[in-house]
Amino acid sequence: NSQAVFPLTHLLQGSKHSLPLHFFLFLKEKKGEREAFALNIKMNSLMKLFVSLPLLFFTSLVFGEINGVEGSHKHHHHLKSSISKKLFVFGDSYVDTGNIKKSPDIVSWKFPYGITFPGKPVGRFSDGRVSTDFLANLMGIKSPIPYIRKDHVPKERLQYGMNFGVGGTGVFDTPSPNMTTQIDSFQKLLGDIYSPSDLNSSVALVSVAGNDYINYIKLHPAFTVLTGILKFIQRWE
Repeated sequence: NSQAVFPLTHLLQGSKHSLPLHFFLFLKEKKGEREAFALNIKMNSLMKLFVSLPLLFFTSLVFGEINGVEGSHKHHHHLKSSISKKLFVFGDSYVDTGNIKKSPDIVSWKFPYGITFPGKPVGRFSDGRVSTDFLANLMGIKSPIPYIRKDHVPKERLQYGMNFGVGGTGVFDTPSPNMTTQIDSFQKLLGDIYSPSDLNSSVALVSVAGNDYINYIKLHPAFTVLTGILKFIQRWE
C-alpha cells in the first residue's frame, strides 16, 4: 500500500483528469493498445509534487515520534494546534471509513470488522481504526465524515473535512469510484460546503494499494501483463 500526506492545494494543481497520472507514476499500466501513463504527464508539476510528499509524510511521522517520547500534554497540544484542521481523504480500503452503503453482501459491514473500534461494523475494512483515523487523531480533529453521509449529519460535523475514499478503488477503471471520480466529487463541494480559502489550511491523505493491478490482471492474459511490465521497465531505464 502507498500512502502520502500533503497540502490539499497540491492535489488540485493541473488538469483534474490527468492529476492521478501525475501522482501515481508507480501505478502506470498499459490500457488497451496505448500506454495511459505516457499521456498528459507534466514533468515539472510531477517533480514538485514528489519533492513535497516525502518531506510532509516524514514530518507527520516525526510529530508522532515526538508525541510518544515527550509524553507531555502541553507539548502534544502545541503540536496538534500547529497542524491544519481540515483533512480530505482520497483512496481505497486503507482509508475508507464507511463510503460503501450498508449491505449484507459487503464484508466491511460484517463481524469481525469494527470489533476493536468502534465496537461494531461501520464500513471500515478493519477490525479497528484505519489510516484516516490515525492521521485525524494526530491533527487533533475528529475523523472526517464519509462522503455518502454528508447530507445526514449536522453541518458542524463537516468542519473537519471529508473522506471520499472507497474500498476497491484505483487510479484507472475500478468497480468502486476511482481517484478522478473522488476528486470530482470534492470539487463539486467547493463553494457550497467548503470555500476555496479552506484549501490553504487543509491536508490531503491519498492511499492506493493494488486494485489497479488486480483489475488489469483480471481483464488481460498473463502474457499481456508481463509484456506491459517489461516495456514499462525498459521505458524508464
